[in-house]
Amino acid sequence: RDRIPNQTGPDLEEILQQDEFHFADYLCKLIAEKGMKNSEAYSAANISKQAFSQIKYSKNPPLRSTVAAFAVALHLSEAEAERLFESAGYSLSKTQKYDRAVRYFLRNHKYNVVENNIVLDNFGLPQLGSNR
Repeated sequence: RDRIPNQTGPDLEEILQQDEFHFADYLCKLIAEKGMKNSEAYSAANISKQAFSQIKYSKNPPLRSTVAAFAVALHLSEAEAERLFESAGYSLSKTQKYDRAVRYFLRNHKYNVVENNIVLDNFGLPQLGSNR
């Protein structure tokens, strides 16, 4: 007969009942931690005020390109960026060209979204930012 190993953590029911940590909550926390105003953050990310408002009040995840734009605009470390991607239901891959470019920008302190978009365009990669 198969035996179930002893559990050392919470059971599945407890895990599923925990409050979800949504992207918008984590993004606003990071903006505050970085000492920025919301308007400074979305402007630096090249995101419109309307799109930011939609992100902030929606429980739907934003596009990957929007997450990447905020990671760069907020001058996040790679670890912080990975957590931001996770909060939106994504991962920051080490194998995808676009994600490697985002990691490059973060590692090399290249935090200007517009300049980075020119570089991405030169390599035929999608732009940082979006309408949502």
